[in-house]
Amino acid sequence: MPLAFDRSGLSMLREVTATQVRGCGLVSHGLDRFIVGVNEVATNAVLHGAGRGWLRLWCAEGCLFAEISDDGVGLPAGFVIGPAAVSAPGGRGMWLASQCCDLTIRAGVPTGTTVELRVACPDGPPPGR
Repeated sequence: MPLAFDRSGLSMLREVTATQVRGCGLVSHGLDRFIVGVNEVATNAVLHGAGRGWLRLWCAEGCLFAEISDDGVGLPAGFVIGPAAVSAPGGRGMWLASQCCDLTIRAGVPTGTTVELRVACPDGPPPGR
């Protein structure tokens, strides 16, 4: 079941993500990078996606996945993930997330965006999971 979030829930979202993904075998640096990726995409969902979003987390086929959806206006035509100019006040979230995880972006019709983040779990889940 997706976890709903808004601006006030972003810190809780990071905590929930960390707690849930520890059981999938992702630790240390990989865990931190995954949480950064989730946080950046979730923040974009809040800022550009009607102020709220939904998160789903799962492990499958040796990978950890997060899917973040919103029901905002969608991405602008010609959207390309890339770093913003140094002088720009923002515009680095999706680029930063793409540096931390593999991303798949699906634009909704006519609105909304879903971003799936994926990272390999080299050690798999701990014994007993």
